[in-house]
Amino acid sequence: IAERLPVTISLNFMAVALTYLLAVPLGVMTAQRAGSFFDRSSEFLLFVLYSLPVMWVGLLLQAFFCEGGVIEIFPLKGAGVDMPDRYSVWQLQLEYLKSCALPVCCLAYGGFAGLSRYARSGMLETANSDYMRTERQRKVVTALIEKAKTAGISKLVEGMKVEDVIDRLSGIRCGFKQTSCPDQLACALKQYVENK
Repeated sequence: IAERLPVTISLNFMAVALTYLLAVPLGVMTAQRAGSFFDRSSEFLLFVLYSLPVMWVGLLLQAFFCEGGVIEIFPLKGAGVDMPDRYSVWQLQLEYLKSCALPVCCLAYGGFAGLSRYARSGMLETANSDYMRTERQRKVVTALIEKAKTAGISKLVEGMKVEDVIDRLSGIRCGFKQTSCPDQLACALKQYVENK
């Protein structure tokens, strides 16, 4: 057990890391596009992926991608190489990652399918909650108020010379704030005149 435990722990750690690195962004993307073709097709593919038995997928991956298979990319077994002194550190790391790739994929795909759907539903639930709707409405109201202020200021100074506008708007305060929209416009006009 002691000999195989480090390999098992490292494979599971890589599988969990891969699951979270891929599933959470996919869940967020599908939540942003809820109801779209991308959302529905990914939901279908993830459901199929979640339904596949791990042992069967492992055998298929071995048959297609391991030594003696259709495309010989990955080693069939083992996590090391013969005669490691002939390899550089980077080559040894690459060989180790190649030997871990298929087991990590088999360990990760079921969790990936489930977690991405959980992330999607969590995002949709949060996006449709009361405080998010209130925040969106507050942003719309604030934007309308700012637009109304800007329209009012533009009507106030329409047809005036730049210097007169600066004199009229400089120093206007907004409640307890140190500045206001008219004052900021006056400052911008001052910089414009100085840089002209």
